[in-house]
Amino acid sequence: MRIRKARVEDAAQFVRIKEQLPMPAASEGTTTGGFLLGTSESTYAFFIEQAHCLVAEAGGEVVGFGILLPDAIVKASEIWQKRDLAAWEIPIAEFEDRKLCYFEQLAFLPAYRRVAPRLAFRLLHEAFHQHGYEAMFTTTVNKPVTNRAAIPFIKAAGGTRVGNIDEYYEGAGAINSDIYLVQKQDFLSAIEHLNLAQPSRLPAGTME
Repeated sequence: MRIRKARVEDAAQFVRIKEQLPMPAASEGTTTGGFLLGTSESTYAFFIEQAHCLVAEAGGEVVGFGILLPDAIVKASEIWQKRDLAAWEIPIAEFEDRKLCYFEQLAFLPAYRRVAPRLAFRLLHEAFHQHGYEAMFTTTVNKPVTNRAAIPFIKAAGGTRVGNIDEYYEGAGAINSDIYLVQKQDFLSAIEHLNLAQPSRLPAGTME
């Protein structure tokens, strides 16, 4: 298994993986599988060029990827523009001038899910240590299905639930999501507790 920086030509593989992760029926939910909403090949190509993207390869094939949006994209995005519509449990105004990132997607083919936490921790490690981000936000879907797949990783990384928001996705309809926050110091404390001083020691597990 090899984890590397994504290349533009990987965008088609991102779509291939996404198509194998459909949203389950509303009565099902998921704790291990996960699913992706929206995102075209051209959007993936944009993320690869402008955001922080890593891929996992097995036998020369891309089997998973992670996307972390940088501060400039976050602050210009619909995500940030809709922040006043969210029900916050923190004073969000305190984050206006902080350098933020957003964990956009983490997706792996089912046979390789155990590698997902390692790639995700590496993305966060690089975000806080190399790129100087102060905090990371992300969301998990509650309705119309419940996606708990990422929550164990978020908590292991020092994250906490800080809000909730109603959204609308083309092709999926009304979506309700919880908002999570991982701050740099909390992440550093978490990896120290887990004895993860180096990215090479980041854990495997089941998460997506």
